[in-house]
Amino acid sequence: MDTAGTQDDPAIYSSLSIDAPAGVVHLYVTDPAQSASLIGAAKKRDPPIRTGSIDVRKARYTLTQLRAARSALYTQQQNKKLQYRLSYVAVEPDGGGLEVGTPDPDQAATAPLAPFTGDQAPVEIRFVKAAAVRPTAWRDTKWSDNAPYIGGDSLVGPDHADGPNYLNRCTAGLPAVRNSDGKQALLTAAHCYRPSDRIYTYNPPAPATGKFYTAPDTGEDKYVGTVDPLFSYYYDAEELVGSSNNADISDSASWKPIASTAYSYNGDYVCQDGIASFFMGFGIVCGIEVKNQDITYTIVSSDGKQHTTRGVEGTRLPTNDWAVAEGGSGGMVYADNGSSVQARGIISAGHGTTTEDPSDASNYIEWTEVPDILKDLNLKLNPAK
Repeated sequence: MDTAGTQDDPAIYSSLSIDAPAGVVHLYVTDPAQSASLIGAAKKRDPPIRTGSIDVRKARYTLTQLRAARSALYTQQQNKKLQYRLSYVAVEPDGGGLEVGTPDPDQAATAPLAPFTGDQAPVEIRFVKAAAVRPTAWRDTKWSDNAPYIGGDSLVGPDHADGPNYLNRCTAGLPAVRNSDGKQALLTAAHCYRPSDRIYTYNPPAPATGKFYTAPDTGEDKYVGTVDPLFSYYYDAEELVGSSNNADISDSASWKPIASTAYSYNGDYVCQDGIASFFMGFGIVCGIEVKNQDITYTIVSSDGKQHTTRGVEGTRLPTNDWAVAEGGSGGMVYADNGSSVQARGIISAGHGTTTEDPSDASNYIEWTEVPDILKDLNLKLNPAK
């Protein structure tokens, strides 16, 4: 549904969301009784719209009201009148208010609600704990991050298949918590490292774009965690336990909170945040279409043994032949919801070759599903801080 011309309508429009597997567009408006005129205007602007696929839902605020409230927050912060520090302000997907990330949500919750709608009623605000985006170059943050670690960070540790002095690069995946003892566990692919390996971020500086495979090996930097003995080759996932993590992923230039987890289905579209694709100049790779939602394949782990793994397969062909590259293993596969993401899986493998980098990149990607991993390892998603 083309929303151009409707998002600035102050009357009823709030938001929309797409449920691709169900083929439904959820349209959020403050007065569902008036939605027919809004849908009619969109249909006139874009005739191919299938109006029968639109599910109208009631929203609390219009988008105009929410944007005005968000602007008021930032204006007060600039004028030093806000009693808490903003990390980010996001419009809730259902038009129910604003999600405000701040280092101290408890303090923020006791401060006066300053932003107002046109009716002078305070806008609903949901505070979540979130550190401010770091002022360093984002590529350095992905390469040499500090705790709490997030999905999409670079990881380095020993590769036993190539000897004790060889360092293996992988990517941080889902930030999780163990149900058994409450310890934080950052997930990566089980074929990357062996139990008891100590894993680190990479020393700065980060490699120049396109030099990921040829840049000098800078070695280990900050400690991320130690590989736990509990791992799953069947779902190609292992836990790094030691330092703290946060329920975010590293996007192309900032971070986004992880709002939920879900399975992927045929015809769905996802993104992946592997470090190899990022540093080879492809950023966060999106537009990956799910081609097989239930595939079993064989991988070789860092101990040289072959293992049968279950997962999902996707590709960007025929529009683009770059889907994943070596070094992306363990990174997160996710659906981008704009202000937040929905975790779908952990990068496991790739096959096929690309024209850009036929030796290290693939045009098909396999990943293991997050809900299966969490259940198998008795974990839960780390709640937003």
